Amino acid sequence: MQAAKALGNAKLVLAAAGAGFEDVLQWNVLLVDGTDINSVYGVIGPQLASDSPPLVTAAFITQLGVPGALIEISAVAARLAD
Repeated sequence: MQAAKALGNAKLVLAAAGAGFEDVLQWNVLLVDGTDINSVYGVIGPQLASDSPPLVTAAFITQLGVPGALIEISAVAARLAD
C-alpha cells in the first residue's frame, strides 16, 4: 500500500537527519480524492501513536505531482541540542 511506503520514506528521511517519529511536531497527509482515509489511517495511525501526539493535518486533493500517487506524507520535526 502507498501509505506504508510513504511513511517508510518519511522514516528514512528523518533518520538521515538524525531524527525519528518522536521528533515530529506535525504530519501533513495529502490524499487524492476517492482514497479511503480509514484504510490509510489504519496503516499509519499505529506507527504515529505516542503519549504526546503531534499535530496531524490531512487534506483531500484532486491529484499529486507523481502520476498514480494517491498519498503524500510530509513532516515537520525538531531535535533539541544535546
